[in-house]
Amino acid sequence: MIAFRRLARVAALVAIATALLAASAASSQTQQPSPAPKVDPKYPDLSKATAKERSEARRLWRRSKRSAKRLFPSPAAARRRGFRGHVEHVHRPVPFFFHYRKNANINDERELDPRHPEAIVYWYDPPRPLLLVAIMYRAREGHEPRYGGSIPPWHSHCDESTVVMHTWFTNDLRSSYAERAPRPELGQAFSRDFGDPTPDSAAGCQPRHKP
Repeated sequence: MIAFRRLARVAALVAIATALLAASAASSQTQQPSPAPKVDPKYPDLSKATAKERSEARRLWRRSKRSAKRLFPSPAAARRRGFRGHVEHVHRPVPFFFHYRKNANINDERELDPRHPEAIVYWYDPPRPLLLVAIMYRAREGHEPRYGGSIPPWHSHCDESTVVMHTWFTNDLRSSYAERAPRPELGQAFSRDFGDPTPDSAAGCQPRHKP
């Protein structure tokens, strides 16, 4: 009888300990911050493009990388060529993507010109220097260049009459034309952690709904 009572007390203590551990685990889970939302980069479907369109898209991507490396290796170089931007005026959690823009290039009658892009994109991750990661091209909405067919992902950045698209400096054609920043591929290309999505301009915005 005594042995039975001891066993019962041990079983009760085990049950209490198990319940306490479960409650502690549940409390720990509820206190954990929710993970950042995963943003789909929206890759183009290269299988739907013709060989000519893939060739055009590849040519623009490679020319963009070469020109950007030569002309805009740093924000100082971009400013010397008339691009403007003040990353210190942006009040949002770091890191994020930041665009240096040149408004004069919007209406200069040049389209998809890597030597005269409408904007240049850098990755801002202090205290490290800004890192050149993309070129952004702009065109009038409804008059997007046909160059590259459906591969370049023209989309709205909440502007009144223009659309934009990026050529990301990744290592493959598909991710280089993602509509939104292809963070995993950029991480591989630059051996850098591009983190979880933050609400920055590179995430794009919802296209306007026309009546």
